[in-house]
Amino acid sequence: MHIVLNVVYLLAGVLLLPLALFKAAISERWRAGLLERFGAIRRRESDAPCFWIHAASVGEVMTAKPIVLALLRDFPSCEVVISTNTNTGQRIAKEAFPALRTFYLPFDFSWLAEKALHRLRPTALMLVELELWPNLLAAAYRRHIPVLVANGRIMPRSAKAYRFLKTLFPRFARAMAAATYCAQNEEYAQRLQALGVPRSRTHIAGNVKFDGLRTAADSQRLRSLVEAFAIRAEDRVLVAGSTWPGEERILLNVYKELRQQFDNLRLVLVPRHIERAGEVEKQIEDAGFKCYRRTSLSSEAVGANGLRQGVVLVDTVGELATVYALATCVFVGKSLVPLGGQNMMEPAALGKPVLFGPHTFNFKREVELLLRHEAAQVVGTEQELLQGLKALLSDSERAAHMARRAQKVIVTNQGATGRHMEVLKKVLESAHGG
Repeated sequence: MHIVLNVVYLLAGVLLLPLALFKAAISERWRAGLLERFGAIRRRESDAPCFWIHAASVGEVMTAKPIVLALLRDFPSCEVVISTNTNTGQRIAKEAFPALRTFYLPFDFSWLAEKALHRLRPTALMLVELELWPNLLAAAYRRHIPVLVANGRIMPRSAKAYRFLKTLFPRFARAMAAATYCAQNEEYAQRLQALGVPRSRTHIAGNVKFDGLRTAADSQRLRSLVEAFAIRAEDRVLVAGSTWPGEERILLNVYKELRQQFDNLRLVLVPRHIERAGEVEKQIEDAGFKCYRRTSLSSEAVGANGLRQGVVLVDTVGELATVYALATCVFVGKSLVPLGGQNMMEPAALGKPVLFGPHTFNFKREVELLLRHEAAQVVGTEQELLQGLKALLSDSERAAHMARRAQKVIVTNQGATGRHMEVLKKVLESAHGG
């Protein structure tokens, strides 16, 4: 398997090299961690047992947080190391776990996977959500390192890709079938079983994301944002989180309409990728509003009256949960465009009325739960978003009702971390005799 797959990777690398060099020249996102991506991972000196957790990006890192804390609590003599694919994920991992070792996942060439496992000597490898890199998985299988997929989710498109890989590479098929999967729900478990994963290796453990959600924001951070954004008690705040291209324009149009009826309404825009801050700032100004960047607000004195007439653009990483706590209403992005949605559970956990678009296939189960309990609202168009926000801003009791139900959905569905730990302990007992 590894020879053919390595050749495919090399050919793809050659074809993409000009683009990669260009991107690396203009973007830190592409330059970050290159040495580690090519295998320059520091050797682990300790002989203590070690859990290697791989979390692709920011969302997976935050998902992994309750599990990491549980590992440190239940296995105090063990080491935990965390790898990511993205620089934003790496940054959040370092902030969340300053005492732990973090690094970038090496490219999935067979020799790099072997080198990483040789240097880290993990007792177990935990992959968050379904990061099944074929050579890494096969190398762990050869070394008899147990693999646990945490918070497992697999969409139809991914299932097709893995089915294709299994057909081409029987060794990958064997390694995939030997891993243990903690699936979020029965649908994902059945999808994994259809790919040849034995029923005995699939467990319905629930969604760890519920466990990592806070039902209240850090009071000090919240006060800091209230002061920075010059928010008064009588202000209403619309927070648009994790927005993507095409959504900011819609939100600015809706905000302009709403301001005619609610003159104390504020808009806080939080793009999914802070690299787009310049582009979004131009859209804000083209819509007729003054743009106030979060990074400027932290270092410059800005007139409160001016701030209240403008739009706040959050161009920082890691503040979204606290920003949501400011909100009267929340719109969660990547959902008016057909890209699958972003995490609507964060604002729901904080007890906020949440709206999102129809394209939320990445959060199918979560959306079903919220809608079934009348704890969120789907809006398909700009006009529907306008009417939905207008109704919530006009009827505080209706907004409070939705918010209470949203928070109750989150609290009721917590507990997945404990189930993950039970499965992990059984895997370790089977693999290592205790």
